[in-house]
Amino acid sequence: MKRIIIIGMMVLLCANAVAQSENQTILYKSRGSITVSPQPIKIHYTDEENIEYKREVVRWPNNEKDSWMRDTCWVKAPVISAEYYDNLFPGMRENTLNSPRVKLVVINWMLAIENDETVMHCFFTMPADVVENLFLAMQETAIVDLETGVNYRIRRTEPECMRKHIGVKAKAGDVLDFKIYFPKLAETTRRISIYTVPLWSQYGGVEYLLTREIKAQKEYDDVPQIKSPTFISKGKKYDKDNWDTWRRYKDPHLIKPLREGTMALWNTPEATYLAIAHEQNSLTEYYAVNSGTILLDNSGNRYKLKRFGSGNLPMDELFWIDGYSGDFLTFLMEFEPMPPSVTSFTYVEPDLEPFHVMFANNKGGVISNLNVNQLRANQPLFEYNPRVIKE
Repeated sequence: MKRIIIIGMMVLLCANAVAQSENQTILYKSRGSITVSPQPIKIHYTDEENIEYKREVVRWPNNEKDSWMRDTCWVKAPVISAEYYDNLFPGMRENTLNSPRVKLVVINWMLAIENDETVMHCFFTMPADVVENLFLAMQETAIVDLETGVNYRIRRTEPECMRKHIGVKAKAGDVLDFKIYFPKLAETTRRISIYTVPLWSQYGGVEYLLTREIKAQKEYDDVPQIKSPTFISKGKKYDKDNWDTWRRYKDPHLIKPLREGTMALWNTPEATYLAIAHEQNSLTEYYAVNSGTILLDNSGNRYKLKRFGSGNLPMDELFWIDGYSGDFLTFLMEFEPMPPSVTSFTYVEPDLEPFHVMFANNKGGVISNLNVNQLRANQPLFEYNPRVIKE
């Protein structure tokens, strides 16, 4: 392919997404951070029946937004089951429970679409029976789509604690799930930043890459309808260092604008097909693919590249595509069939033989942990989109 196909390919592929129910699609799960809790203070109190108790109370440190807060509220602890949390973040809770000398707290979060809203789940592990001075969100809290600039403003919190310090009572070791609600993110949203959720270290300036795990799909796909470009001409004997000898094509398969390197996959009993999005930067641009390109599954099985452009395009040769600057296009790569049991794989493209022309780029690349279901879900992105020119 054009030698910059690897750039931007991770955008759709690097977040961890799992559909939890019919009404929830997880877009992102943070790895989480483990922090040391302030030392708890033991307090004595007497209940209504005049029975004396001892409780450990932790006052959480201030954050930069504390000077804005004037109100304090006590909320019912939004405790979730340990089983649910452990399924989301295996092994994370044990890191706090098995620490005898210091109180450790896991602070992590998850973003999901639920019932036509976007919900940020802010998880907090109780270091003591009572925690004071927590802070969740305020009117500044927002999610921004970094590709479109659309700003999704906070709607509400659960429990209701907007712009307030929070006090909460539960058992030490319980996991709490504070929720922040936003409007539903667009289906096309992939790159976001989150603003003003201080305890969960969200101040903007950090890019998160989203993906959406699609629920059960059929075992095999139909063969994709990706048209191959039309052959125009061929010069004299091919010479990689002489562009006048390269084959020339026109009318490639055009698609709607996508980030360079976006991929889609079709799995059939006879072959596995891969399409990669390219942005054409000039009226004529060169492309190529190495015949040694393979797909490598997690068991070490290799799937070789069999044909390129439905067999109409050469491999190991540079060729020209005539089009327009601003075109977005793709070519079909046909590999040996992968079994339906394969859930992820690595794309491996060796370097081309070096060639000596202006702006020559012969580099291949390796992309790991490509999710089969996500790439299959990208198929509609590669439907033919005719060029429209206005002059």
